[in-house]
Amino acid sequence: MSTTEPVAPFDAWRRFLWFAWAAFWLLMLMVSVQDNYVNGDEPLWRPLLWEGSSLLVATVLIAIQFHWLPTLRPLLQQPRRWFGVQLVWLPVVVVGFVITAYGIRHGVYALLGDTYQHEPWLQVLLYEATKLTIFFGLWTAAQFGIESFIALWQEQQKNFAIQQALAEARRALLQTKIQPHFLFNALNTISAVMHEDVEKAEQLISELSMLLREGLNLDKKSLVPLHQEWQFLQAYSHLMLARFAPRVTMQWQLSDEVREVAVPPLCLQPLLENMFQHGAEKIPGPFHIELFAKADGKDLLMGLTGSKGQITEPVIEREGMAQVRGRLQLCFDDSASLIMRNRQQGGVEVLLRIRDALER
Repeated sequence: MSTTEPVAPFDAWRRFLWFAWAAFWLLMLMVSVQDNYVNGDEPLWRPLLWEGSSLLVATVLIAIQFHWLPTLRPLLQQPRRWFGVQLVWLPVVVVGFVITAYGIRHGVYALLGDTYQHEPWLQVLLYEATKLTIFFGLWTAAQFGIESFIALWQEQQKNFAIQQALAEARRALLQTKIQPHFLFNALNTISAVMHEDVEKAEQLISELSMLLREGLNLDKKSLVPLHQEWQFLQAYSHLMLARFAPRVTMQWQLSDEVREVAVPPLCLQPLLENMFQHGAEKIPGPFHIELFAKADGKDLLMGLTGSKGQITEPVIEREGMAQVRGRLQLCFDDSASLIMRNRQQGGVEVLLRIRDALER
């Protein structure tokens, strides 16, 4: 299981904000130049200097705020405190802006042998404070919305990763519970045949080796095509039939339309194993097993029947049904169902349904 560290869309949002910031100030510069061209007679460099100095200082202040904002994320759940902290810095922003921007303008004017004329300092401070308060309020409100979205997105990604990790851990745990049962019974089958037919035992060992190899590959996948699961079941049944033949017979029906439907690996093997272990092995006389998989509307319906025997409810949950049901739940949530019941004509049947499986 590999977990992916949540990655917030900081870069995309920051690129968007900086683009909006650049577009806003480009518009301000164009309006200032146009206004001077229509209504004023100042040299072009003066309106460019006025807006350019505001652009430079405001950009530095915004960059500092960007760097500082992540430290306020713990306060996003308390908007009043979040905005309160921002409000505390507003006087610093206003005074810093006035001193720096107007200092630049005075400096440039002095370098060019001119004098920068403006309103008295108190009037300038009030004018800039009003303008910056409006601007700062709108900008901060937008940032609060963006920061809240990013925090929510991070929390969702974190929860999703946790759910994935839990699901994968549970799936792996369930598979480790299933595989030892299969290996134990297969070795018992080979052991039973070995003393009667060595050549047949060698063949069964070869088939067991193939099954284990395929089992290891299946372990790496959450879902496999049904025909692959079907091949695995048939190989497993060869091992079991070698032990019970000719008393036990089997019949297989796999519809072509469901061959490629994705199912959890080893989802039927524990059920077939139970059929051999608690049906064929314990009930004397001929025993017939049928497996089928077909489409039922948009659903995949798989069935496993045994010609004899009877089940009780406690046995259902004790014999691997819970493990299979758990894996179906992890893969399909509530879209899959698994039931075992007695048949009216005798024997038992297991029905596994995956809703809308043919449309997945």
